[in-house]
Amino acid sequence: MRNYLLHFICQGMMIYISNSQTLDYQRIGNQIMPLLGKNYAIPTKQISPFKQSSFGILLQEAQWLDVKTRQTADILIYFKDKNQYFSILYANPYLKNQEIEIAYFKHLSSFFITGIEMGNKRQTFINDIPINTVVLALNGLVTIKSTHQIFVKFEKEVFPGTLKDKYGLIIGVDNKINESLHLNLCYTYNIERINRGLRGNIKGNFKLFEGEIGWEPLPYSISGGIAFNLPKSCKFGLTLRNHQWLGILTSVYVQKQWNLKTK
Repeated sequence: MRNYLLHFICQGMMIYISNSQTLDYQRIGNQIMPLLGKNYAIPTKQISPFKQSSFGILLQEAQWLDVKTRQTADILIYFKDKNQYFSILYANPYLKNQEIEIAYFKHLSSFFITGIEMGNKRQTFINDIPINTVVLALNGLVTIKSTHQIFVKFEKEVFPGTLKDKYGLIIGVDNKINESLHLNLCYTYNIERINRGLRGNIKGNFKLFEGEIGWEPLPYSISGGIAFNLPKSCKFGLTLRNHQWLGILTSVYVQKQWNLKTK
């Protein structure tokens, strides 16, 4: 009887933990990129990168403590199923500035996911004249091995009324060290408000909580964070970043996901 009771408790804990997991995101500067290949280490014949249909919302607030200014305030609404992912992001990085972005990803095969992003940035400068910028991006996620995945993002900013466009690039790799640890490395080039160079972090997922330690290129920035997987598919996270010039940046985010029943 004691063994049956222990088995029942363990099964209940596993159900509780699995139901509390939500879609993970890779935060690169102000970029919020979904980690759609979270389960890529499991053969596709056994499980799809998207276990089921889900609807979610992510709220994030980032504040520079030393200079007492907001870095960004974001709200992300998303929907995903076993074959696709769709999201709408609204960001308010600075006073009088606004951003909106729509993203769509498609799972084309067992090792390849592609996606597009379209957005608009509205920036207001000292003379209160707003400038709108159109942002277009192509994304790709490729599984090389059962423990390695590469993601690429090519971005173009179009400035209406001018002849000069801006191009940016993010190339990254997610390496699964063991069942709990992942090493993420990426190179950023010419992406707005993100310093050029190699950056990375080590992330540990320990079922009930997640922790990470990361670094960014010059001006150097060292970060650390912790997130808690709460009941009913909720997640609460806090990160701290020590920037060489701007001091301490605190980021707080809350995520809620509703898992939809599918046949």
